[in-house]
Amino acid sequence: MIRRAFRHGIWSHQGSHFGLLAGWMLLLVLAARVQAQTPQAVTDDDINRIASQLYCPVCQNVTLDVCPTLACDNWRAAIRSKLEAGWSDQAIQDYFVTQFGARVIGTPPKTGLNWLLYAVAPVGALGLALAGFLVLRKKTGSQVETKDSTEVSLNGSEPWREQLARDIRKDDSI
Repeated sequence: MIRRAFRHGIWSHQGSHFGLLAGWMLLLVLAARVQAQTPQAVTDDDINRIASQLYCPVCQNVTLDVCPTLACDNWRAAIRSKLEAGWSDQAIQDYFVTQFGARVIGTPPKTGLNWLLYAVAPVGALGLALAGFLVLRKKTGSQVETKDSTEVSLNGSEPWREQLARDIRKDDSI
């Protein structure tokens, strides 16, 4: 029986086709796994996605993705190498903040005293709105009182009409 398996079974010359097919299948599966593990090529869009969030160290208010200076070229090259090494976007931003300070990102971090920048604006806006409301309320209240007192003087002797008439007569005589 065992001799027959060797002569006519999977280990014989006729069975070598099965072994060859199994070997090719194993190679294809391993090649697919290796290809799935290789990182994707870093594109200019990937670099610009991060560079658009960082500011040039040389120019004022110019982001890295549009800055033509040599320093920005070097920074974009550093971004490319870090992306190829598998760094995340946030890790790259943190690296540049550590190296060059918080001025390289568009918004200051909400740590330390910087949180005041975020708190002062809404509180200040509410304070201005309240002050404006109080001023308008006071102003409209005084206009009503003035209007009432003006109506009394207009309904009375109307001294302004008499003064106007005198002034016109005086100008006509000259």
